[in-house]
Amino acid sequence: METEKTTFENTERLLKPFWEGGSVWEETVLLLSENGEAPRARLFFRPDKIIEVKAACGGKIYSEGTDWTADADGNITAAAGSDMPFMTRGELVFPDYREGKCFEAKAGGGYVLFRTEGYFHKRQLTVTYTHSDSWTPDLGLMGGDRLARFKKMLAEKSSARLCFYGDSITTGCDSSKMHGLPPFMPGWPDLVHRELERRYETHIEKVNTAVGGMNSDWGVENAWERLGSRRPDLAVIAFGMNDGTQKMSPEKFKANITEIKKQALNANPNAEFLLVSTTTANPETRFDGLQREYYSVLLECAGPGDAVVNMTALHDTLLSRKSFQDMTGNNINHPNDFLIRLYAQAILEAFK
Repeated sequence: METEKTTFENTERLLKPFWEGGSVWEETVLLLSENGEAPRARLFFRPDKIIEVKAACGGKIYSEGTDWTADADGNITAAAGSDMPFMTRGELVFPDYREGKCFEAKAGGGYVLFRTEGYFHKRQLTVTYTHSDSWTPDLGLMGGDRLARFKKMLAEKSSARLCFYGDSITTGCDSSKMHGLPPFMPGWPDLVHRELERRYETHIEKVNTAVGGMNSDWGVENAWERLGSRRPDLAVIAFGMNDGTQKMSPEKFKANITEIKKQALNANPNAEFLLVSTTTANPETRFDGLQREYYSVLLECAGPGDAVVNMTALHDTLLSRKSFQDMTGNNINHPNDFLIRLYAQAILEAFK
């Protein structure tokens, strides 16, 4: 029970949209040393005041000056002698194969580090700070009367079934909770479900039948058993990462999502859909493929009452200032706690 308490203790604060207001709670960074230089990382916003820097796993707090310094552009640099965790470029990309711990680099030879079991979580930091600059993300197709039936069911406290269907990202793979590590953050479907129950003060039946490693072909093959037969009132469909790695054509991806929706509608003609585009894979690996092609396809798949969440653009914008390692759980294709929270934050915007 302590794990559950810890996980959801600060959910409301941590699910405040990252892009709103002038404060950021626990943005993650991974200090990286390039060519023997002092380890550093960059925040997304340019900070006015850094309130706290602490270890993502375990919460040890590090002191300004003694452990780190920061400049006006948001670069945080480890001080000499500090015991803050960091990595070197040579630990991320290397020439030799390491059994079970790497994947072949996308170009130029060599191998890219792959680790799970909380390896990156233990090496990342969280930073809480205030800022004056702003950002309005492209969150996708939402608002207005989208998801109107489901939102009405919640408002009236009617019996409602919320189903999640997708790949490993939808299972919460490489969240800190999965590895039994503080702060025990679950996957984004759990965050979305718990926050909707809190906001609407009602019970919502949650079903998550996502399976790691699967693409939308598998989604079609199992659509009736794992989604349609559950008769969802709202189906959250989130494929794309593995489809992109396997270079599935946008046309095929569209046909698959359309068929998955059809199977759910055959069971419940009133079902509504929230379609989630995927975040992107490590650009140094072969896992980086056609992921960016699918958001526009999802827009074409959406019906009048459906919502589409643009996680692809959100992630790409973050990557314009932050490193992939700042936000990953495995250095290949899984989000860390921070990016999991952003999934939940963006999806919850569709309910406003």
